Amino acid sequence: MYLNRGMEREAEEHWARNLQIDPQDVLYGMTMGHLIKGNYEKAEETIRSLEMDSPEEIWTKSLRGYLEALKGNREGAERVIETLHRKYGTSVGANQLTGFIKYFLGDIDAFFAAMFRDVENRALNPLMLRYSPLLEKARQDPRYHEVMTKDGLDPDLKE
Repeated sequence: MYLNRGMEREAEEHWARNLQIDPQDVLYGMTMGHLIKGNYEKAEETIRSLEMDSPEEIWTKSLRGYLEALKGNREGAERVIETLHRKYGTSVGANQLTGFIKYFLGDIDAFFAAMFRDVENRALNPLMLRYSPLLEKARQDPRYHEVMTKDGLDPDLKE
């Protein structure tokens, strides 16, 4: 959340304090930070660490998909989407994470279809949607307001 709010120093301090306590969560946050900054080389390093420690974890797989999509590797990103669907089916988590991957591939229609499914399943997680710099373009789309409103949230709110 620190990075989404432009608080890079605080994020780095948080990671340093918590790396030994919860390395998986810290590496996830660090990877998202690298992706936000467009530092795909560093993101690759942290994802590889996650893949060594927790290769089957849904978050590890989704981060790989995010990176591949953001790098423009459609084939790699689609492979991750296929893996998530095969392993997790149409679960709420897989729906949301594949929606983000599709967004990073440039398929904003598929992304919003996934977000509307999350609203229908009462499973929308608005934090990344609302704050991530990676999703800025989505917040400019009228469907963002529709998704948030349909879920009972104020689309203009920035806590």
